[in-house]
Amino acid sequence: PEPLPAHALVLEAVYPRIQEAVSNRIRVRVGPLADVVAPLLFAQLPLRVGISVDDLSPLDRIKTVTTPVFIITGSEDHHTTLADSQALYDAAAGPKEMWVIDGAVHENFYAYAPAEYQARVLAFLEKHR
Repeated sequence: PEPLPAHALVLEAVYPRIQEAVSNRIRVRVGPLADVVAPLLFAQLPLRVGISVDDLSPLDRIKTVTTPVFIITGSEDHHTTLADSQALYDAAAGPKEMWVIDGAVHENFYAYAPAEYQARVLAFLEKHR
């Protein structure tokens, strides 16, 4: 695929691989049973949508991104965990930054720290314009 025509990317709660994304979401609802249910869903991807789990791996793609990346995550996000975000950050080629918003879950990060969110995102975009 062609590189995105962007000077910088701000990513919020992006899963590293679809396997983690689905498993985390199921685990929130049914606990450890997620380890049984998730593989059943993955098996349907090629049949229903015509893609494999390997096609849905931001972790693999971010390694090729040369655009500056700012990853924003919440410390209490159980859908895209801190470990998931850290893996994505570690795989990014750089330049890169990561901000963990204390207490934030998987929605509306801006609401947790509006002034700081605005300041950090604008500073990152200004730095890489």
